[in-house]
Amino acid sequence: MKPLLLLILPHLAAAFTYLEPYTCFQGTALYWLSVSTGVRINQYGLFFFDTPVLHGDESHPCPRIVDGLCASGNYTFFPCAPMGRTFVDAAPEPFAHLWYDEAKCRKMPSYHSFDVMPCDLVNQDTTILWSDGRVSVVYDTDIPYWPRMAISLILVWLVINLGESVALLLEMKGSKPQNHITSTLCLLLVALVVGYTSTNVVFVTAAERWLYWYVIIYIVLYSVYHFKNPNTINVIVGCLLLVTSRVYQSAETPYVLSLLFLIIARLAQKFFMRKDKWDSANGDYDGAYSLVRYGFMCMDGVMFIAQYNVGLSNAYNDTLQAPMYATGFLFTALCLGLSIIPSDELL
Repeated sequence: MKPLLLLILPHLAAAFTYLEPYTCFQGTALYWLSVSTGVRINQYGLFFFDTPVLHGDESHPCPRIVDGLCASGNYTFFPCAPMGRTFVDAAPEPFAHLWYDEAKCRKMPSYHSFDVMPCDLVNQDTTILWSDGRVSVVYDTDIPYWPRMAISLILVWLVINLGESVALLLEMKGSKPQNHITSTLCLLLVALVVGYTSTNVVFVTAAERWLYWYVIIYIVLYSVYHFKNPNTINVIVGCLLLVTSRVYQSAETPYVLSLLFLIIARLAQKFFMRKDKWDSANGDYDGAYSLVRYGFMCMDGVMFIAQYNVGLSNAYNDTLQAPMYATGFLFTALCLGLSIIPSDELL
């Protein structure tokens, strides 16, 4: 139930995901930090990077410390201590907004020091980014409540229509295409996400930013294409990839693998469908339509490669896990795509 709630109702994500109370940089976390270019810490956990990290406009010197992440002035970030310290007076700049419910975090009073603990980030819309001896703290990166509710309602429709699209592919009786409504809602969803996303703040590597914009272009082009064509699996999957990456503020999400499976299964179906079948609905062979179709197939291939490299390949501790998972679901998707080739349906 938890994954479904996170997928359909992003505004509830904070209630179900949280950091452990006293996680700090020792043991496994220290190892991953030592072999990474930086780390992002928020309510969803620790994200380690192997590509250059791009700080925002407000970053501050914060050299590494023993048994912790770093220290900046009288602030210490994530020290390995069972109980942190907190100012007895108002916290000074530049990190004043990190001063939350100190009773909840069981901190000792201090006149001189403040310890930023994972507990400070639980259910808080705050992201801490560290790399190259500098730290950034970004607040209020989530989408506001009412736009978030609108996105959630659109997602409900898209998830329901995803099942209807699968029924169309299986040629089940009674299934009806809803491509006009779905395409319109997908364009509206893109507008909402883009309107409430500061790319330079939410996504902190060049690869993540490039992938974010590619997914948007993918959705827009497929939405326009599907105003004419009935099946809408690809545009729905693109929307789910966009929203989940926005919720987690990262291309690495728990849903990348399953969503890529749908893209590859559909790509296999397109690839092996006989030309006379997928041209039949247009009557005579249309060379321009054929070229467009192959162009979208290439977009699907690029989407798989990009999502695999940015959102999947580094998501596992064992470097062999991602290639093994990819090989397994590629084979399964190929078999599924071959098994559901329709006789008279177009993309």
